[in-house]
Amino acid sequence: MEIKDKLNIADFKEMQAMEKQYYNSDYIADYKDAFDWYENFSFTTMAIEDQGKIIGFLDLFPVKESIFDLLKKGMYNDKNLKTEDIVDIGEIKDMMDIKKIKDVQYDLFLCCIVIDKAYRKTDAVKLLLKTYMNFYQSFSTQGISFDEVITDNVTIEGERFSEKLGFKKLLKSDHGSVVYGHKFKDLCEIVNNL
Repeated sequence: MEIKDKLNIADFKEMQAMEKQYYNSDYIADYKDAFDWYENFSFTTMAIEDQGKIIGFLDLFPVKESIFDLLKKGMYNDKNLKTEDIVDIGEIKDMMDIKKIKDVQYDLFLCCIVIDKAYRKTDAVKLLLKTYMNFYQSFSTQGISFDEVITDNVTIEGERFSEKLGFKKLLKSDHGSVVYGHKFKDLCEIVNNL
């Protein structure tokens, strides 16, 4: 098992098919939209493969404050998320490099995690989580930090996953899901001890 370096549109179609095994289509972003996020911001999706087959993926990325606030209030179904709702941390880093801004802080949205049933008792989820946490922690040396992480759970399994990682239940959303929150630094500590 390893993190797949480069994803293509066929991978996103395959990942959407994986999602449909677990989630109602009312909660699934179209694979073309998810691929658009990835083409613009490659940090939005991380997939893991085994022998050339995708066996799981995780979407975790910073969203604009207005979207985060709606998510936290349970008033936003991420199926409707657009590329322009995602924070371009590469652009922020470039602006910091030329000293236009100093330290900045963002919130992260753990949008989706899917692991193939055959790989649920392996280290697949651990590898995805640790790789992502290390990626976002690396921005601290560049003056970019992350405060909160939010999940919008649409299954009981998703809620159990959030609780296992120490997320706290915030509320039920207006679209039938359950919103959980966590501090990024505390989540990193939990993931590092998995």
